[in-house]
Amino acid sequence: MPVNVEIAPVNITVSSHITDYSELYRLNMQIVDNVTARCTSSPSGGLVSRAATLTYVSGSGDTSQAGYIIYPTNVSGIGISVNSLDVSGFPAIPAWPAMLTISSETANGTNYWRHQGVTIRLWKIPGDIPSTVSPFGIIGPTVVQGFIPGSGGEHLNPATLTSNRALSESFWIISARALLGSAKLYVGTCNLRTPNQTVQLGKHLNFYRFSEWRDASFIVDCPVKAYGYGGIVNGSISNKTANNKNKAPSLKIIPYSSVIVSDHLGNPLGGTIALDAGGAQGYGVQLAWGDYSTQVTGINPVKPVAFNMPISVSSLVSGYAPTITLGANAPSATVKMAARFIQTEAIPQPGRARAAIEVVANYE
Repeated sequence: MPVNVEIAPVNITVSSHITDYSELYRLNMQIVDNVTARCTSSPSGGLVSRAATLTYVSGSGDTSQAGYIIYPTNVSGIGISVNSLDVSGFPAIPAWPAMLTISSETANGTNYWRHQGVTIRLWKIPGDIPSTVSPFGIIGPTVVQGFIPGSGGEHLNPATLTSNRALSESFWIISARALLGSAKLYVGTCNLRTPNQTVQLGKHLNFYRFSEWRDASFIVDCPVKAYGYGGIVNGSISNKTANNKNKAPSLKIIPYSSVIVSDHLGNPLGGTIALDAGGAQGYGVQLAWGDYSTQVTGINPVKPVAFNMPISVSSLVSGYAPTITLGANAPSATVKMAARFIQTEAIPQPGRARAAIEVVANYE
């Protein structure tokens, strides 16, 4: 039976749109300490090799990242890899029946300590991380160390290959360590203090190209603590490298109608979306970052909203820090935004005018 090895508990905060194959956590650990094993050969002088492999893997291995084989875990969007610290270059340990040869020796009956060190990494892999996964139990593979014949002309004694000591007729198990542990993984989402906010733009007379700017500001609150990600633990929790700090929250403005990039004269329009169908025609709603009272009166604002593109709160709010203190919450922020009607077609039609957007806020 494999011996359970605890992956040191860790707090991780990630954005819901963190880049795939970002390294979330790394643990360098000697998973086998005081285990001895020896081999004898008949006739003398036979060779034996020590090898490592993984069992109880979940799904197929992803080799898209050079030097690593990443396997899915029990949590969507989270993968795990295991690399050997006992071989130069720290190569990946593959899943059975593939194996990594660690060393070779003469089977002369000498008792050797069979230490085994590995690097365990948690990765963001393709797939959405559920927002309800914290805390979660990490279920990783089992790392198996064993003897294999040292050359093609040799074989292991079948009498020694008992059910608890054999992966096959050519793999005698020295040790097996199941990688288990716990982690608190937080998806760093933020909320708008007013979830469903309405901005009244008022009436617009069609002999004006655009209406007055109105205040469309909103307040962002971030209840999740920013523990960061990418920390390294070496052997014990007392020997570690701190997580990378989360950056300031980012905002993404997602329009519910089409984006208008130019008017009927071919003039480029920044930050403009179409009105909902069934009402006024030939107009759009234009959005800009900044206080409504200081916006320019021309066709395009100084800082139009770029839709579907993340922008940092620190670039929008004066004095807002670009990174968040580890273990702290991102401060609440009032984000200034302005909105107005703007004519987009040569012959507009009157009617009820409405457009909607969604504001998505996340830690980086």
